[in-house]
Amino acid sequence: MPEDEIVEKHGKKPFTTDKFLEETASAFDDMIDMCLQRDIRVIIAVVPVSDNYIWEYSDLDVFVDWVRTRFCGKDVEFYDFNLIKNRYEVLSDADCYGSDPHHMSGKGAKAFSAEFSKIVKLAAEGEDVSPLFYGSYADMINDSPYMEYYRSHG
Repeated sequence: MPEDEIVEKHGKKPFTTDKFLEETASAFDDMIDMCLQRDIRVIIAVVPVSDNYIWEYSDLDVFVDWVRTRFCGKDVEFYDFNLIKNRYEVLSDADCYGSDPHHMSGKGAKAFSAEFSKIVKLAAEGEDVSPLFYGSYADMINDSPYMEYYRSHG
């Protein structure tokens, strides 16, 4: 999608966790507890979405905070691959989404799988992978290649 179209949509849709049903979240809690009781490593991963989607919503940090508050008090790993610092190099829209900003392409799935595997392996080896991720969507968007365009045209 052209920069001007992405920037035009910036922050137009507020994101809220109200859509997450308590029943669904409770079932997820139960599943996590069952895995942990059996010494199964639990990883919550957010598959990256297109820049178009990220730029369209505001308050995406609400989701990250909700997941961390809801599930990560347990022995759970959480990785939001929208926040991986090299996303614009290895998970670019051009490579991962092509003409459909709502569905990852085969090439994108392959790129994501490689990044996911790398992160999970490093974490299993005891490495702190947090420096590989932005701390928030606000930080990630601030470093986005669209931000310079947005600042001059927004």
